[in-house]
Amino acid sequence: MKLIDVLITIVCGEALAVVLAELYPQATYVFIVLIPLLTVAGMWALEKLNNRVFILFQLAKHVLVGVFAMFIDLETFQFISLFLGTSIAFFITTSKALSFLIAAIAKFIGNKYWVFEKMQRDGIKKELLMFFIITIVGLLIDLAAFIGFSCTFNVSISVILAAIVAAVWNFLGYKFIAFKA
Repeated sequence: MKLIDVLITIVCGEALAVVLAELYPQATYVFIVLIPLLTVAGMWALEKLNNRVFILFQLAKHVLVGVFAMFIDLETFQFISLFLGTSIAFFITTSKALSFLIAAIAKFIGNKYWVFEKMQRDGIKKELLMFFIITIVGLLIDLAAFIGFSCTFNVSISVILAAIVAAVWNFLGYKFIAFKA
C-alpha cells in the first residue's frame, strides 16, 4: 500500500472509532486503537487480493470514504445544531441539509482524488454536477429500497440493506459516469 493509502485508511478508521465510541462509550479506548489497526489490516489484505479482482481495493476505498463522510455528516450536524438548536423543525432540517452538503463535498474530494485517482482539474464542474446527480439518485434509490425491504425485514435491517444498494449505485455511477474510470 502507498503511504497515502495507509494514512487515509487510519483517518477513516479513527472516524469510525469516534462514531462507535459515541454509541458505546465504555469501549472508547478499544475502538480508538483497534478499529484503525483492523482497517489498515483489511485494506492491506484487499490490496493483495486486488491483483486478482481489481475492483476490490477501489470498492474498499469507496466504503472508507463513505464512512468518513458519515462521520463528517454526524459531527457537522451536531456542531451546527449547537448554534441553531433542535427545538424547531426548520433548524433541525437546516442543520441536516448543511451537514449533508459538507459531507457530500468531502465524498466528492475523497472519491475523485483517492478512490478513482483523477488528479486533473479540467472538467471538474461537470464531474461535480454528475457526482451530485448520482448522489441524489442514490438517495432516491436508498429511500425506495428501504420502503421495499421494510415490507419483508425489520427497520434496522432495511436501513442497512438500502444503504448497501445505494452504495453500489453510487460506486458504479461515480466510477463509470462522474469520474469515468
